[in-house]
Amino acid sequence: MYFASRGTMDIRGLSYARIEQLLHAGIIHDAGDLYGLGADDFLALEGYQKKSATAMVEAIRASSEQPLSRLLAALGIPNVGVTAARLLARQFGTMRALMRAGAEEIGEIRGLGEVIARSVAAYCADPTARALIEKLERAGVNMTEPTQIAAGGALAGQGR
Repeated sequence: MYFASRGTMDIRGLSYARIEQLLHAGIIHDAGDLYGLGADDFLALEGYQKKSATAMVEAIRASSEQPLSRLLAALGIPNVGVTAARLLARQFGTMRALMRAGAEEIGEIRGLGEVIARSVAAYCADPTARALIEKLERAGVNMTEPTQIAAGGALAGQGR
């Protein structure tokens, strides 16, 4: 439920009750499974019509475009909230870069402490977490954080 919530991946219309239906029907087992669902999967559940099933698939697809910071918050990494997720995403830019980082490198980020650094490093080393991230990546979920250069700023027009 937290994965789909407004402050994280923001999958509109995917309520607690809908997630329970999907889990109890054996259609999904983790958040990565959401991105492989089609309208027929929802039509097999009570309460869905063609229009609502199509809308749900579209909402899930749209959520795959969220920036890395939202995905990091959605993963439920212990001690990592929205602010820490933003700091991590801005520092590393990609999920792959973050996955390669150790606790010491993560801990060097201003605003993150040793507890968060160890927690993130442990999560990234966990085989179950790695499998979920790989599943999400294969499904086309965005694994990057956009870079923004203020218009007219000192670096405007310089690109990356």
